[in-house]
Amino acid sequence: MPVSRYSTGNLPGPMGYLGLVKIQNISPLRVLSSSIAAKQAVQHPDVLDGRVDRTTYQLGPVEVEGDIAVPIVVAAGEGNILNELWPYVTERDVNGELFPPEGRQVYVQYSTGIRRTFNGCKPNTFEIRTTAGDRVESTINFMGTTLDEGGGSEKIVVSPARVLTWDQVSVDISGDQVRGETCQIREFTCRINNNMSRNYTFCPGVGLFASNISTGKRHVEGTIGYQGWALTEDAAITNPLRQTANASIVVVIGIAPAAFTKTFKRVIFEYQAIEMNIGLLTSSVNWYAHADDALDAFE
Repeated sequence: MPVSRYSTGNLPGPMGYLGLVKIQNISPLRVLSSSIAAKQAVQHPDVLDGRVDRTTYQLGPVEVEGDIAVPIVVAAGEGNILNELWPYVTERDVNGELFPPEGRQVYVQYSTGIRRTFNGCKPNTFEIRTTAGDRVESTINFMGTTLDEGGGSEKIVVSPARVLTWDQVSVDISGDQVRGETCQIREFTCRINNNMSRNYTFCPGVGLFASNISTGKRHVEGTIGYQGWALTEDAAITNPLRQTANASIVVVIGIAPAAFTKTFKRVIFEYQAIEMNIGLLTSSVNWYAHADDALDAFE
């Protein structure tokens, strides 16, 4: 009889589609990809030891970090996940820290028997992007403190859902010297950068992991892609003539009552970057939102 290849230890490689990712106190997510992991550099100090090869090595700090990419879906009984993720990545307490200040757990189940819980995770950056002809998706970049191996098997309960596409996105731009026709826009990206920093202390039991993570000054920016000439170019040219940024961008993703709507305030535009070849002429513009009397750069 032929010998089964499974009995020799030559097992098939595990597939990723049975994996899942859960963020503490966030609704179940359908995830496109996940790269959150613990990373550590090994350094080799230069020493005088009479040898050709290295004789010393130094362990660097352990950094818990990575991305989770999420498609934005619409399903019966589910709201727009952007309305849940946005406050998670933007809400601050009186001390300027993200809420909760200790962070949250991110649970990753890679395959049967391979599970990790990343502790103290905070969203460092958050990006929403869509391109005409494609889906709407977002990416969260996390920073965490420690990790735990193992844990019980997890499941999430989800029903079939439709992924939001570009046809349910509108972008309205207004302000001096700005023409905001949505029909000329073919790409839109919004990025939140919380500028996190890891803090290492002599805290007992933590080892080479970060003791905590501090939240920095927030940066709100993005990119708009046009077919043809960017309709914000006049605003960029006349930036030196204005005393303040007075443009705004209103983006709506989805359909009521599950629409995600945000207004970015005090927006300033850079000069366009033009991509010209024998095909469609396109341009892209970087934009930046700023705080006003309402404190935040968005509402």
